[in-house]
This record gives sequence, structure tokens and C-alpha cells, in this order.
Amino acid sequence: VLDFFEANNSAYLVMEYLEGMSLKDCIQRNGKLPAQQFLNQLKPLMADMEKMHRRGVVHRDIAPDNIIMLPDGRLKLIDFGAARSYVGDKSMTVVVKKGFAPVEQYMRKGSNASADVYALAATIYYCITGIVPPDSAERQYGEAELQAPTSLGVELSREQEQALEKALEIQPKARTQSVTELINALSHIPKAMLQKQEEERRQQEKL
Repeated sequence: VLDFFEANNSAYLVMEYLEGMSLKDCIQRNGKLPAQQFLNQLKPLMADMEKMHRRGVVHRDIAPDNIIMLPDGRLKLIDFGAARSYVGDKSMTVVVKKGFAPVEQYMRKGSNASADVYALAATIYYCITGIVPPDSAERQYGEAELQAPTSLGVELSREQEQALEKALEIQPKARTQSVTELINALSHIPKAMLQKQEEERRQQEKL
């Protein structure tokens, strides 16, 4: 929020104008995104999320429709209407977006940084596979299973896939606990994959 004012018997908030489209609209219009390219695009946003968590704030509604892709490729996280300071197990309003909300958000107990990690990982999964991940509550009771991204044709290293799966663990204590931990885990790209990416980039330049 940049400013606020009252006029016409109402109150107004002035916010940053973001030209572009949500990741949800982008995927629905153009299909899934190249995994390595998308992970690189996400790094600045993930770094900002870590700063937010260090200040004790959890977003609680990270999903493809709340991340805007700008024309220059930058990503912006929006809609902090559900954001809260997290302290212990204090009661919170229930905020659930099926496929993207961790299981603990189905209850009124407090969410912490790992809840945002789950939602971010679910968003990554959707963007690189084009498929909404199974709901966390359904996974908890064995009603649905998470398919490995590589089995769906996504190009990830074994370490990256394991990092994504750990961030999508149903039980909060078994899950990746911080965005920094997730950034580091997702940064492992084998040399052969890097060489392939460079060759593809050169081929694109020739075109």
C-alpha cells in the first residue's frame, strides 16, 4: 500500500500497479513453464519471502493466482489479505485453497513459515507440470498420491525433485522449514543439464 485517502463518503487504498498476468492465467493460456527457467525466475521472490518470514509474517495464501508475472519476467507476490504474524499455536481464521494449502491450514492453529513453503512448492509443481497437486487433506488420508514431476516429463535433477517432494511433505515437522533451505536444495543442477541448457540457448540465438 503506497497511500490511502477518504473521498466520496468512502475510503481508498493506493497500491502498486502491476502490468502482466497471474501464473494461473499464464499456465492456462500458454501451458506449463520450463522447470529450470522458472526456478531461476523465482529466486528473487523467494528471497523476499525469506525476509518476510524473518519479520514473523506468514502469507497463508500463496498460489498461482496470487503471483503476477510482469512483462520483463519478474514475479510479484500479491494479496496479503490473509497474512498474519505467527506466534506459537495462536488461533487463526481458516484459509484453504485446495491443492495449494498445507493440511495445518484446515485447522485454526497457527501457521508458520513451513506452511508458506508447502504452498510455494505446490505452486512450483503446478507451474512446471501444468497439474494442480492433490489436496493435502486427501493425501493425508491416502485418498490421493503426488506424482513425481519427472514422471510427467519435467526436466529436474534427482536432487531438485527430492527437494520439491520434501517441501510438499504433509506433516509440517517432516517438511522443509524455510524458504532459504528450499532455495539451496533447488539450486542443484547437474553439469550435463547446464550444458544442455547452454546448447538450447545458443540454438535459440541462431533462430
